[in-house]
Amino acid sequence: MARRTTKLDKYPNYMTGTTLQSSADTATNSQFSTPIPRLQTRGNKATVMELLWIDFSINTTLNAIGETFAISWFGGQSTTSNVEVSNPRGIAHQSFDASDVLTSGSYPTCNNTYQYNLQSKDGFGFLFAGDVINCLVTSANTGVTGSVDFRIYYRFVEIAITEFVGLVQSQQQGSSS
Repeated sequence: MARRTTKLDKYPNYMTGTTLQSSADTATNSQFSTPIPRLQTRGNKATVMELLWIDFSINTTLNAIGETFAISWFGGQSTTSNVEVSNPRGIAHQSFDASDVLTSGSYPTCNNTYQYNLQSKDGFGFLFAGDVINCLVTSANTGVTGSVDFRIYYRFVEIAITEFVGLVQSQQQGSSS
């Protein structure tokens, strides 16, 4: 069944952010306000973000087996635990393990730009109705601080008020981890 939305933007917009770990091998969360216009409803419609994709670059080095680095983007309350995409608040999650990124010897290849596509095969993105997007960075066994720079591409769409209420309830009040 096709979702009935009205696309308000023909071309994607984007919001950017950086999350830098406060110290090595810790979980550090940053919150970023979304540009969703509030109280802007027409009839039985509300404006939300349709998240399309996330471009991100990781600034860290994984040199040995057992070193890990992970990023979670999610809505709602801040947390220091990864929020998987199975959680209603989860938007995207990406983790790197040194054994996955080492090519030969100890040459790290994780300092690249990556893309996390949030669109279906039909081009529909992830609907998001929250006031903030969190970016949580965690690592283990690295001994160094890491960071992630990201750009989230989105466009505004209008949805029915009933769908809007359901989005807000699930994305803001999903389980806390």
